[in-house]
Order: sequence, then C-alpha cells, then structure tokens
Amino acid sequence: MTEAPRAPELVTAAEFARLVGVTRGTVSNWRRRHADFPAPAAGTDSSPLFRLRDALKWMENSGRTDNLTPTERLSLAARTREDPASGYAPLTALVVAAAGMPSDALERIWELQNKPLAAHLREESGIEQSALDWLAANPDRARTALQSITASSAVETLEALQGAESRRIRTGRRVSPWFARLLVDLASAGRGAKPASLLDPASGSGAVLAAASLAGIERLSGEEDDPDERTLCKARLREEAPGTKVSITEHHALRSGRIPDAGFDAVATVIPREGHAWWSADLVMDPRWTYGIPDPTDTELAWIQHSLAQLNPNGRAVLALPPVNSWHASRTMIRRELIRRGVLRCVIAFPVGTGTGLGQTHVWVLQPRNEDGAASVLLLDAMRLLGYETRTHGADLAAKVHKAVSAYFNGNDPGTEAAQVVPIVDLIDGRVDLTPVRQPHGDTAASAWSEQTARVAWLRLRDAVTVLSEHEEPFTLRPADNAPAWSRAALGDLERGGAVEILRVQVKTGNEPETIELRPGDLVFPEVVREPEQVAVVADEPVRLRPRWFVVRADPARIDPWFLAGFLRSEESRRPATTSGTLPRLNPRNILIPLVPLEKQRAYAEVFKHADALRRAARAAAAQTADIERRALDALTGGAFTPPPAAPPVSGRTRHNETDTATVRNGGPSGGQ
Repeated sequence: MTEAPRAPELVTAAEFARLVGVTRGTVSNWRRRHADFPAPAAGTDSSPLFRLRDALKWMENSGRTDNLTPTERLSLAARTREDPASGYAPLTALVVAAAGMPSDALERIWELQNKPLAAHLREESGIEQSALDWLAANPDRARTALQSITASSAVETLEALQGAESRRIRTGRRVSPWFARLLVDLASAGRGAKPASLLDPASGSGAVLAAASLAGIERLSGEEDDPDERTLCKARLREEAPGTKVSITEHHALRSGRIPDAGFDAVATVIPREGHAWWSADLVMDPRWTYGIPDPTDTELAWIQHSLAQLNPNGRAVLALPPVNSWHASRTMIRRELIRRGVLRCVIAFPVGTGTGLGQTHVWVLQPRNEDGAASVLLLDAMRLLGYETRTHGADLAAKVHKAVSAYFNGNDPGTEAAQVVPIVDLIDGRVDLTPVRQPHGDTAASAWSEQTARVAWLRLRDAVTVLSEHEEPFTLRPADNAPAWSRAALGDLERGGAVEILRVQVKTGNEPETIELRPGDLVFPEVVREPEQVAVVADEPVRLRPRWFVVRADPARIDPWFLAGFLRSEESRRPATTSGTLPRLNPRNILIPLVPLEKQRAYAEVFKHADALRRAARAAAAQTADIERRALDALTGGAFTPPPAAPPVSGRTRHNETDTATVRNGGPSGGQ
C-alpha cells in the first residue's frame, strides 16, 4: 500500500530544523518549552508534521530570526506571508531597481518611511504603481531586501526570493565570473582583436553577458525563455556591468529557430541541462541541422548546431557542456562530421565543480571556417593544469587555458604536457572519442621522467619526509579533570567590544574584488568552509582573497590569533553559525569563542599551531609522492620508458618469502621464543 502524498506546506521537525539552520533537538526543545509553538497539523505523535508557514511565523515573532543574515530573513519572510505570491513581483522590481547602487544610497533608501520611500522609488526607478503601493505598505520587507543586497548581492537576493516562491531555475546556469570571462576570451584566442558582437543563446542569469560587457564587446544579445532568469540577468548586468545595453529575445532558442540576419562574431554559453522537452516533430527538417539531425535526447548537439547557425563565416562558438558529448556512442555521427569538416577545433576538460559548480564540464571551441587550414584538434586536460599538489585559483587556471589555446591557434606548441594536438585522421575512426586523455605521448612522456627530474623529485620527497619526522610527537594532551566551565561570547560581541575586527571582501563595480591590506596574524576564510585548513592564519606569504571571503583581525593584546583560528577551524564551534542548505554558509559573528586569559590562550594556540604544521608537512610529503608516481606512470604508459627486468626467484622461493621467514625466526611481528 502506497503512502498518500504529503501536502507541500507540511514539514517534519527534521526538515524544519534544516530549513532554519538548527538541530532537530533545538526544535524539540522549542516545542517542549514554549506553549505557543504551533501544534502539529498532521502526522503521528512519533512523527508529527507542522505547517511550514505557522512554524516560520512563530520564529519571526519570537525574535529567533535576528541572528540570520538579511538574505535568509528575506527568504523566511517570503514563506510566512498569507499569500506567498503577493510580494514577489514588488520585491523583485525593488531589487532590480536597487542593483548596482552604492551602499550609502541603499542606506538612505531603507531609512525612509512608507510614502517617502514609495515616492523616492517612483522617481528614481520607475517601478509600477501597484508594486510601489505594496512596498509602501510593507516597508520592513523592502528594507530587508535592500539590506540583503548590501550584505550579499542583488543576484543572491533574487535567488532567495525565487527559492521562497519555489520557482524552477534551470540547473547548470550558476556560472563563476572567471569561467564566464574565459568563455568570452576564448572567442578571440589567437586572433588578437576581440569580437564586435556576441550572442548567448541560453543567457540564464547573465554571467556570460556580464563578462562580455566587461571585456568591451559592444553588441550583445541573448535568448532566454525563463522570466526568472531574465530578471536575474537584468539585475546582474546593473550590478556588475552598469550601463550595458543587451537585447534579450524572450523565447527558447532551440524551439524558435535561427535569429534572422544574426551574423554574430562569437557565440558563448553554458548549455542548460534540461532534458529533451525542447523537441517537436516540426524540428526534424530544421535548416540548422547542417551536421546531422540530433536525437531528442541529444540536446547539447542541437545547441551546438543552433550556435553555429548564428555565426558569420569567420565567427567562433565557445560552448560549455557535459563530457558525455565527447564520447557517447549515440552522438558519434555528428561528432565525426564536425571534426571531418574542421569545425571542432578544441575540447577542454575541466574538473568536477569547476566553473559551473556541477559535475565535470567540457568546453568545445568551434568555428565554421577553418582559417588556418589546420587538420588537427587540441585536446586539453585542465585537471593537469591545476597540478596534483594544490587546486589553482580559477583566474590562474583560466590564464593557463587561454595561453595554451592561443598558442595552438597561432600554430605554435601549446607549451604544456596537459595538451595534445591530435590529427583529424586519428580521431574520426571508431567511436570518435574526444575525451582529453591524461597520458602524455612521445617527447612529452620522455620529459616526464629523466635522471634529473627523478633525482629532484626524490630529494624533495626526502626533505618533506624529514620535516614530517620532526613532528613525531608534536604535542601532548592530557585528560581534563573537569569539563572547562567556559564563558563564551559571540565573535560579533567581541567585535563590538573592539577585541576583533571582521572584514568581508565585497565585489565592486567592474566585477573586481575589494582590496584589503592583510597583516600577519589575520585570519582569512571563505563564506562556505569545506575544510578546516581553509581558515588560514596570515604569515608573510601572500594570501589570495576572493569575493565573499572574511578577514578576522584580532587585537593581539587580548586574543591570540592561533587560539582564535583553532576554534574557527573546529566544526563544533562553526556549527551554530552555519546555515543549512545546499551550500551551508558561515556567519562568523555567530561563532562562540571561550573567554579565557591570554596566557591560557597561548597554551591552546601552541597546540593548534603544531597541528597545522603537522598537517602541512604530511600534505607536502603526500604531494611529492603523488608527483613521483604520476611521472613514472606517464613515462611508462606513454611508451618512452620500460621497467627494469624482474628479479628471478631464489632457490624456488621469492626473496619476499625468504625475508618473511627470517623475520619470523628472529622474533619479528609473529613473535619470538
């Protein structure tokens, strides 16, 4: 017997806890201690169901939303309205109008009251009267939206509103700024001059169009059928690239056909992952299918041919798409035709989560006319450009990719063992697998291993192991007689008392992060902390700060930086200050720090510092071991080297067995007499 479907407005205690960023035990305590907590609307005694709107309204009325960020408060407020759809359009219009305004202007807006607020918005942004009436009647909601823009961004604020309204946002469209800029830059790699016009046929929230505007491309066009995505795009352009003029056609690119007389110099986009709902029988004879009729499930191949149809003869398309298109058997015919005609020029493989935040991504670079007459395809594995020791920052990776692709289009060697220039005749046989392989060939394999490189790698490993061995007993801990009776204070309270200063890296106009002058002892960490070591203590080496990273600067006369770092790295300490969701975000002002004397802090700080040194030494040794292994594997599998001959067995037994027997006789691991 199947269970009856649950009403969407009903949630379990665990679901409600995840939504508001607390534990299930906290929700249980609220129910037990507060008689006004909403009674279950359905379910059983052991598994009650609560009406979401009533539970959120109780949180708001009891002041339990005060520690949330403005964006989180806005999302919760949107869910607690009697009519959830009533304020979506006015708040959306307000956020779009306020996008790109400096912080001081936003502060002046939310300080206004009711009618003055409405009058100001009518004069400055031309918001419709119905939206102004709602905002005038709900000034608290309007101020929360404006505060959210200041604390995060207009785009994040709109995404919070859309999430509250349960609007569907296409997957695969949240594009990192550096990745969007790389797509735009690849459209002119090796050509020198930037394109005069660019189309994004699946413009989504506008990341590629904003990057193209910042790159100086004047004629910009987009295609997007989702009204929420168009709203996000408008807000992003106002916020990140003010003054940009973009023509966005309100239709689905695949279903609508070619834009008449388009003739763009470049097409750049992240192809949406939306299944085969685009297909209809009317598209079978569509003139865009120059390289083969795509199957309804081969959506990306349809997007590729649509993009090529928008280009002028000398144009270039740069498309980000799932890697399955580079190898799947059902897509072989169109792949083979794109290669045979010299249209597909580059395939670049990016690691999981790079650029789009989803799975692994491939970028195809195509152009209808093979200008240089090359009979080859560049296969580039960006994973190897990242290196095996550490993940390179996105902008650095983009520069390396752009350099290799530009060299290829200029007829030069890409200059990296991560790249292969493969003749067309070697690709159009069999399954036409375009996956950039990770094994080097020929001279590249030989360069991976030589007497000199092997010696240098081994010396580095030996040094790393030596450093690690020095931490044989880095610290000694002893059981506490009693649990410490610590008084704790939130980091935000310490900031108000002048013990610490909390800074946040903002994005200024021009999509460039704010510059913060770091000092030794500063703590830096991202808003989304995935690993404890992301909370770093600044020494003398430079630290790269990205947008929405935090800097905590402690007064050394009152708080030891390493003492503070230890508690910031602790998951137990971060948990109360971390919101729930797909990407749990950290609000450092809610982290609780023990109030102990400075001398006692330093004892803890020494342990935290030694633990950090041990981790770095272990990682350095592991990285050098991985480097030696990689070089040996590449040299052997690339065919440039062969292994030494295997040692013959001794007296019918292997040397390994003989050694094991001797160990046992001498009282080794198996025990002595």
